[in-house]
Amino acid sequence: MQVYLSCPECVDEQARHEKSSESPDPINTQKRLSPYPIQLTNEVSYEVKCVFGHSSAVFINLFKHEILFEIGVHSILDGYYREAITSFAASLERFYEFASRSIALHHRLPNDEEVKCWKDIASQSERQLGAYIYLHAIHFKKQPKLLSNPQAALRNSSVHKGQIPTRDEAVAFGEEVLSIISETSLKIWQTIPEAAHKVVSNHAEMSVKKIIEAGGVQSNTTNCVDSAVHGKIHDERPLKEHLERTILRHSRNKVDKHKKIIGEFEAKRHT
Repeated sequence: MQVYLSCPECVDEQARHEKSSESPDPINTQKRLSPYPIQLTNEVSYEVKCVFGHSSAVFINLFKHEILFEIGVHSILDGYYREAITSFAASLERFYEFASRSIALHHRLPNDEEVKCWKDIASQSERQLGAYIYLHAIHFKKQPKLLSNPQAALRNSSVHKGQIPTRDEAVAFGEEVLSIISETSLKIWQTIPEAAHKVVSNHAEMSVKKIIEAGGVQSNTTNCVDSAVHGKIHDERPLKEHLERTILRHSRNKVDKHKKIIGEFEAKRHT
């Protein structure tokens, strides 16, 4: 899945240009404000290379379960409904991890002990689910909202039996997953923000460490990427509305990509 990130150096240059007494420069302004396609991975920091030769490391504001959910959204837009369900299901499991580790840290489990505990269940989804149910119940004093039996059956059939769902089934599954994630995520950030931030920071530190060890540089800029989870938490945006918004960007990006390919082909043809 691709997202589009801006070059921070170009944005700063554009701000300086707008504050100066220089005449308007529409061509370079358009170039400076152009976003660049970045392929998402498990990391939180990405290199952005622009047409002016800048190379910048840029953070994104999405955690792993949010990235996986957006991959599910794009799978629906591309017509891959089974892949959408597997991505939504993976997103939910990674949210269980985020929530469990946040609650554990909040209840003063030492960071190194928390890492050891999670390592013992990291490869076993049923153990992770059990940990999430009990930690949620301990902290919020009630059992968490889980997938309904019909949606759990659809997930199992799609993941393990190769069932190919319809678009409506994929959207309904994603809507239920989004409801579970957003409801509990909001409670976590409202009640234990320090612990939640620690989980995110630990992941970011490991990501940055790998980038630096590979010869990259640490980012000091963050680009905000729209996501279904953020939309649901902040303005109660349903998945169907997020799909409608995303398809506009998705279609525009495809058109821009095709124009670029055609332009490069025409340039080569005339050389």
